[in-house]
Amino acid sequence: MRILDDRLMSQHSIGFTDENFRRYTGLKLSSADILQLLLDTSRVEFKLSFPLRLKSTGNKEVVHRMNFYSRFFELSSEEIKVRCDDVIQGRKYRVIFSTLLGEFFVNNLLARYNDKIDLKFYLLPASAQIFYRRMLIHHSYREFEVYLTKIAEVVGLRDSNPSNLIKTVETNILEPLKRDGYIESYEQKQNGNGIKYLIKRPQILKSKDGREAGSVKEGWRVGKRTRQGR
Repeated sequence: MRILDDRLMSQHSIGFTDENFRRYTGLKLSSADILQLLLDTSRVEFKLSFPLRLKSTGNKEVVHRMNFYSRFFELSSEEIKVRCDDVIQGRKYRVIFSTLLGEFFVNNLLARYNDKIDLKFYLLPASAQIFYRRMLIHHSYREFEVYLTKIAEVVGLRDSNPSNLIKTVETNILEPLKRDGYIESYEQKQNGNGIKYLIKRPQILKSKDGREAGSVKEGWRVGKRTRQGR
Protein backbone atom coordinates (compact mmCIF):
# COMPACT_ATOMS: atom_id res chain seq x y z
CA MET A 1 0.00 0.00 0.00
CA ARG A 2 1.23 3.50 -0.76
CA ILE A 3 -0.28 6.86 0.01
CA LEU A 4 -1.30 8.50 -3.24
CA ASP A 5 -3.20 11.46 -1.83
CA ASP A 6 -0.78 14.28 -0.93
CA ARG A 7 -3.44 15.79 1.33
CA LEU A 8 -3.02 12.92 3.77
CA MET A 9 0.69 13.63 4.07
CA SER A 10 -0.12 17.03 5.56
CA GLN A 11 -1.97 15.35 8.45
CA HIS A 12 -0.33 14.37 11.72
CA SER A 13 1.34 10.99 11.37
CA ILE A 14 4.10 8.76 12.72
CA GLY A 15 6.44 6.47 10.77
CA PHE A 16 8.26 3.34 11.93
CA THR A 17 9.76 0.07 10.69
CA ASP A 18 9.32 -3.56 11.68
CA GLU A 19 12.37 -3.24 13.91
CA ASN A 20 10.92 -0.20 15.65
CA PHE A 21 7.67 -2.07 16.22
CA ARG A 22 9.42 -5.11 17.73
CA ARG A 23 11.65 -2.97 19.94
CA TYR A 24 8.84 -0.92 21.49
CA THR A 25 6.21 -3.64 21.78
CA GLY A 26 8.43 -6.56 22.74
CA LEU A 27 6.56 -8.75 20.25
CA LYS A 28 8.56 -11.13 18.08
CA LEU A 29 6.40 -11.00 14.97
CA SER A 30 7.25 -11.43 11.31
CA SER A 31 6.82 -8.52 8.94
CA ALA A 32 3.67 -10.11 7.53
CA ASP A 33 2.18 -10.53 11.01
CA ILE A 34 2.98 -6.93 11.94
CA LEU A 35 1.30 -5.69 8.78
CA GLN A 36 -1.79 -7.81 9.44
CA LEU A 37 -2.01 -6.60 13.06
CA LEU A 38 -1.81 -2.95 11.98
CA LEU A 39 -4.37 -3.52 9.22
CA ASP A 40 -6.80 -5.20 11.60
CA THR A 41 -6.40 -2.35 14.09
CA SER A 42 -6.87 0.35 11.45
CA ARG A 43 -10.10 -1.25 10.24
CA VAL A 44 -11.85 -1.20 13.63
CA GLU A 45 -14.64 1.37 13.69
CA PHE A 46 -15.82 3.25 16.78
CA LYS A 47 -19.24 4.83 17.18
CA LEU A 48 -19.16 8.45 18.35
CA SER A 49 -22.53 9.64 19.67
CA PHE A 50 -23.36 13.29 20.23
CA PRO A 51 -26.46 15.50 20.59
CA LEU A 52 -27.45 17.93 17.84
CA ARG A 53 -29.80 20.81 18.61
CA LEU A 54 -32.01 22.03 15.79
CA LYS A 55 -34.55 24.82 15.89
CA SER A 56 -38.14 23.74 15.54
CA THR A 57 -41.27 25.90 15.48
CA GLY A 58 -40.95 29.24 17.23
CA ASN A 59 -38.07 29.36 19.69
CA LYS A 60 -38.22 25.67 20.57
CA GLU A 61 -35.27 23.38 19.96
CA VAL A 62 -35.30 19.68 19.25
CA VAL A 63 -32.37 17.50 20.29
CA HIS A 64 -31.41 14.68 17.93
CA ARG A 65 -28.98 11.92 18.82
CA MET A 66 -26.37 11.64 16.07
CA ASN A 67 -24.01 8.72 15.48
CA PHE A 68 -20.74 9.02 13.59
CA TYR A 69 -18.51 6.04 12.84
CA SER A 70 -14.78 6.61 12.66
CA ARG A 71 -11.58 4.60 12.52
CA PHE A 72 -8.61 5.48 14.69
CA PHE A 73 -6.08 5.94 11.89
CA GLU A 74 -5.24 5.29 8.25
CA LEU A 75 -2.28 3.10 7.34
CA SER A 76 0.28 2.94 4.56
CA SER A 77 3.21 0.54 4.16
CA GLU A 78 6.30 0.30 2.00
CA GLU A 79 8.46 -2.76 1.29
CA ILE A 80 12.09 -2.01 2.17
CA LYS A 81 13.64 -5.48 2.31
CA VAL A 82 12.66 -8.25 -0.14
CA ARG A 83 14.40 -11.61 -0.34
CA CYS A 84 15.41 -13.08 -3.69
CA ASP A 85 12.42 -15.44 -3.59
CA ASP A 86 10.10 -12.42 -3.17
CA VAL A 87 9.51 -12.99 0.53
CA ILE A 88 9.14 -9.59 2.22
CA GLN A 89 11.39 -9.38 5.27
CA GLY A 90 11.01 -5.73 6.17
CA ARG A 91 8.47 -2.94 5.83
CA LYS A 92 8.17 0.70 6.72
CA TYR A 93 4.81 1.96 7.93
CA ARG A 94 3.08 5.29 8.34
CA VAL A 95 0.11 5.75 10.63
CA ILE A 96 -1.90 8.84 9.64
CA PHE A 97 -4.36 10.35 12.11
CA SER A 98 -6.57 11.80 9.39
CA THR A 99 -9.84 10.40 10.75
CA LEU A 100 -12.17 12.22 13.13
CA LEU A 101 -11.18 9.99 16.05
CA GLY A 102 -7.51 10.33 15.10
CA GLU A 103 -7.74 14.12 15.04
CA PHE A 104 -9.34 14.08 18.51
CA PHE A 105 -6.41 11.96 19.71
CA VAL A 106 -3.86 14.37 18.25
CA ASN A 107 -5.71 17.34 19.75
CA ASN A 108 -5.48 15.77 23.22
CA LEU A 109 -1.75 15.21 22.77
CA LEU A 110 -1.13 18.77 21.61
CA ALA A 111 -3.28 20.19 24.41
CA ARG A 112 -1.19 18.21 26.93
CA TYR A 113 -4.36 17.59 28.93
CA ASN A 114 -4.64 21.33 29.55
CA ASP A 115 -8.07 21.44 27.94
CA LYS A 116 -10.11 24.61 28.23
CA ILE A 117 -13.24 22.59 28.96
CA ASP A 118 -13.43 19.84 31.57
CA LEU A 119 -15.87 16.98 31.77
CA LYS A 120 -18.21 18.57 34.33
CA PHE A 121 -18.82 21.40 31.88
CA TYR A 122 -21.23 19.18 29.94
CA LEU A 123 -23.46 18.86 33.02
CA LEU A 124 -24.23 22.58 32.93
CA PRO A 125 -27.53 23.81 31.45
CA ALA A 126 -27.35 24.24 27.68
CA SER A 127 -27.60 28.04 27.87
CA ALA A 128 -24.71 28.19 30.37
CA GLN A 129 -22.57 26.08 28.03
CA ILE A 130 -23.31 28.36 25.09
CA PHE A 131 -22.55 31.52 27.07
CA TYR A 132 -19.26 30.08 28.32
CA ARG A 133 -18.16 29.00 24.84
CA ARG A 134 -19.07 32.29 23.18
CA MET A 135 -18.25 34.83 25.88
CA LEU A 136 -15.66 33.36 28.28
CA ILE A 137 -13.44 30.68 26.82
CA HIS A 138 -11.57 32.89 24.35
CA HIS A 139 -10.16 35.39 26.88
CA SER A 140 -8.81 35.50 30.46
CA TYR A 141 -10.03 38.89 31.73
CA ARG A 142 -10.55 38.89 35.50
CA GLU A 143 -13.51 41.28 35.20
CA PHE A 144 -15.70 42.32 32.32
CA GLU A 145 -19.14 43.83 31.80
CA VAL A 146 -21.83 42.55 29.48
CA TYR A 147 -25.35 43.83 28.87
CA LEU A 148 -28.37 41.63 29.50
CA THR A 149 -29.45 42.12 25.89
CA LYS A 150 -26.05 40.86 24.70
CA ILE A 151 -26.32 37.74 26.84
CA ALA A 152 -29.80 37.09 25.42
CA GLU A 153 -28.50 37.59 21.87
CA VAL A 154 -25.52 35.27 22.34
CA VAL A 155 -27.53 32.49 23.96
CA GLY A 156 -30.60 32.88 21.76
CA LEU A 157 -33.16 33.95 24.37
CA ARG A 158 -36.28 35.62 22.95
CA ASP A 159 -38.29 36.51 26.07
CA SER A 160 -39.44 40.15 25.78
CA ASN A 161 -40.31 40.38 29.48
CA PRO A 162 -37.26 41.90 31.28
CA SER A 163 -38.11 40.28 34.61
CA ASN A 164 -38.40 36.81 33.07
CA LEU A 165 -35.22 37.37 31.07
CA ILE A 166 -33.25 38.38 34.17
CA LYS A 167 -34.50 35.33 36.07
CA THR A 168 -33.61 33.01 33.16
CA VAL A 169 -30.11 34.47 32.74
CA GLU A 170 -29.29 34.32 36.43
CA THR A 171 -30.89 30.93 37.13
CA ASN A 172 -29.80 29.02 34.02
CA ILE A 173 -26.52 30.75 33.14
CA LEU A 174 -24.77 32.80 35.80
CA GLU A 175 -25.64 30.78 38.90
CA PRO A 176 -24.58 27.40 37.41
CA LEU A 177 -21.32 28.96 36.18
CA LYS A 178 -20.68 30.42 39.62
CA ARG A 179 -21.61 27.17 41.39
CA ASP A 180 -19.12 25.15 39.33
CA GLY A 181 -16.33 27.72 39.59
CA TYR A 182 -16.30 29.04 36.03
CA ILE A 183 -17.00 32.54 37.36
CA GLU A 184 -16.32 33.91 40.84
CA SER A 185 -19.25 36.33 41.10
CA TYR A 186 -21.65 38.51 39.14
CA GLU A 187 -23.29 41.81 39.96
CA GLN A 188 -26.28 43.38 38.26
CA LYS A 189 -26.01 47.06 37.34
CA GLN A 190 -28.23 49.50 35.51
CA ASN A 191 -27.53 52.67 33.55
CA GLY A 192 -29.15 54.66 30.78
CA ASN A 193 -28.41 51.94 28.23
CA GLY A 194 -30.07 49.14 30.19
CA ILE A 195 -29.22 46.33 32.58
CA LYS A 196 -25.72 44.88 32.54
CA TYR A 197 -23.67 42.45 34.61
CA LEU A 198 -20.19 42.81 36.07
CA ILE A 199 -18.72 39.31 35.93
CA LYS A 200 -15.63 38.37 37.92
CA ARG A 201 -13.62 35.26 37.21
CA PRO A 202 -11.30 33.26 39.48
CA GLN A 203 -7.62 34.08 39.19
CA ILE A 204 -5.75 31.43 37.24
CA LEU A 205 -2.32 30.54 38.58
CA LYS A 206 0.53 30.04 36.13
CA SER A 207 3.19 27.40 36.52
CA LYS A 208 6.83 28.11 35.72
CA ASP A 209 6.41 27.02 32.12
CA GLY A 210 3.52 29.46 31.62
CA ARG A 211 0.77 26.85 31.58
CA GLU A 212 -2.36 27.17 33.68
CA ALA A 213 -2.07 25.60 37.12
CA GLY A 214 -5.71 25.96 38.18
CA SER A 215 -7.74 28.36 40.26
CA VAL A 216 -6.47 29.99 43.42
CA LYS A 217 -9.48 28.60 45.31
CA GLU A 218 -8.94 25.08 46.53
CA GLY A 219 -11.13 22.52 44.84
CA TRP A 220 -11.82 24.61 41.74
CA ARG A 221 -10.34 23.46 38.48
CA VAL A 222 -11.41 26.26 36.17
CA GLY A 223 -10.11 25.74 32.66
CA LYS A 224 -8.48 22.46 33.63
CA ARG A 225 -9.47 18.83 33.38
CA THR A 226 -9.50 17.08 36.72
CA ARG A 227 -7.26 14.11 37.22
CA GLN A 228 -10.28 11.85 37.59
CA GLY A 229 -11.57 13.06 34.21
CA ARG A 230 -8.43 12.28 32.25
